[in-house]
Amino acid sequence: MYVCVCNAVTESQVLRAAEEGVRNLRGLQARLGIALDCGRCARYAHGLLRGTQTTPAQCERDCVHCPRSKEKHS
Repeated sequence: MYVCVCNAVTESQVLRAAEEGVRNLRGLQARLGIALDCGRCARYAHGLLRGTQTTPAQCERDCVHCPRSKEKHS
């Protein structure tokens, strides 16, 4: 599942980054470019790092409003 639609970052990429030592959102931003455009994925990505995530429905509800996600996936 996509965590960051704007930059096409997947859940598995976030989890892999966590396994490799990324511990915060800034680390994800530096490594994967996550939450640098609209930022709506930040809460979900941070939740993955903490091990307690928001629901996929919340993420999709937030990301659907991102104009960049519509450009990339239309």
